[in-house]
Amino acid sequence: MVGNSSVGIRECSYLGKPTVNIGGRQQMRERGPNVLDVDCNTEDIKKGIEQQLSVGPYERSTLYGNGNTGEKMKEIISQTDLTMKQPMKPEQLNL
Repeated sequence: MVGNSSVGIRECSYLGKPTVNIGGRQQMRERGPNVLDVDCNTEDIKKGIEQQLSVGPYERSTLYGNGNTGEKMKEIISQTDLTMKQPMKPEQLNL
């Protein structure tokens, strides 16, 4: 993956896919070992791609979860009371 999308940081981490992250857009996100940050210039991007291609696949990282989010969501939703409630009145908002 080459770009500046959170997909490279999050999903590619779980899949073990090498990622070249360009620029600072994702600078505050935690990263798995699959992410290589480079500046936004042709030479750095080229070197980053070459480096990641030489490494190949990474070991799967569970930094952002272990793949069972769907099951967790199903459990939470199945235990949630989804009955429609009446709208709140202004006096109930404690403004």
